[in-house]
Amino acid sequence: DYLSFESGQQLHTDINQPVNLAVSDPSSFGFLQPDPAGIIVNGGHLSVGEGQRLGLVGGDITIIGNNIAPAADTGITPADTSIPANLGALSGQIELVSVNSSGEAVMSHDGMDTSSFDAMGTIIMANQAMATASGNAAGSIVVRGGELVMVQSYIYANAYGADDGTPSNGIDINLRGDMTMEYLSVIGTDVVGHASDSGGVNIIADNVLINNGSDIESAVWNESSNGSSGNIDITSNSISVSNYGFIQTYTGTNSLGSGGGINLTTGQLNLLDGGQINSLGYSLYGTTGDINITAENILLSGTNIGTTDTSINALSASQITYDVADININTDTLNIDQAFIASKTYSPQGGDITVSATSIEIQGTETINAGIQTNNSYAGRGGSITLNADDQLTVTEHGLIQSNTTYSGSSGDININTGNLEV
Repeated sequence: DYLSFESGQQLHTDINQPVNLAVSDPSSFGFLQPDPAGIIVNGGHLSVGEGQRLGLVGGDITIIGNNIAPAADTGITPADTSIPANLGALSGQIELVSVNSSGEAVMSHDGMDTSSFDAMGTIIMANQAMATASGNAAGSIVVRGGELVMVQSYIYANAYGADDGTPSNGIDINLRGDMTMEYLSVIGTDVVGHASDSGGVNIIADNVLINNGSDIESAVWNESSNGSSGNIDITSNSISVSNYGFIQTYTGTNSLGSGGGINLTTGQLNLLDGGQINSLGYSLYGTTGDINITAENILLSGTNIGTTDTSINALSASQITYDVADININTDTLNIDQAFIASKTYSPQGGDITVSATSIEIQGTETINAGIQTNNSYAGRGGSITLNADDQLTVTEHGLIQSNTTYSGSSGDININTGNLEV
């Protein structure tokens, strides 16, 4: 209903209000009605100049891409066009803010304050819809709403070119409801070429679902010569990664930058049917970040796919550093069923796996192993495994706890502390 400026003036949509135009920057978006009107982007391209801000602030926001790749069985109708829906702010900032009550969205340099709203709205991106603040320097993307639904859609804040500028704030998503990613959707902050650091991904939501090949990533790609990728931080009541969905950081071969870490804080973590959490350092020079998980309960289950692809993985190939990725898990219960937690190294020192829990259960089948494993494929020392299970540690039916070496180096230690061990 009105737009406020830093000068203190306001521009109202009500024609009965006086017209006050200003040359200063906008400072806030005001909504006087309890049901703000929605915003629909039905195909097409909407962009601003390099380093500028593009904001969609209103009721429910729907961004629908082309009709060439309809979102199967989602109930979302594709746009009546063959043109993808693309929001662009080259090395700038994009804000997607959906509200569902009266209030005022206050702008800041790095985000949007929506605390005055009693209810937030829904943001839907589908059918190859994309919001990108990528450029020579990575821009940033801010998402505020009740729910975010992504179906075969993409949110990027990548650094591509020769730019030594200030690192961006990456992608910042703060929701009062759920976040759902389906059908190969991607949220990514990557570094390519001689570029500055990317800002990583920060997500706060009620429940997070990453399904059907969807991916949250922060990567330094092959031959990148400068920047490092940021962390992936997710705080949620539950996180479910399923059907070959991924949460992962990555450093490519010969890249000089370092990969970010993964930090998950949740009540329930489910990795199902090929779902993976990975910190993968293929670079001979850069480092990779740790995987840190704090959850009340954790389930890794590959029972419906017949493989051990369901996993938490850390890998390091760096030849010049001992700073490799560790896996640190704190939980009440950890259940591994036809799945793996694994650390593999081609480096002088392997990453460690540490689990602190009340109970740990590892279960495989006659044809599929399951377990916790470190592997050394170099002349150095493999990572160690430390399991602290206050009440119970159970390993059954081709389950394993294993540290091995396949080269001239040594394997790591295995340390088990538990009230009761059943094998």
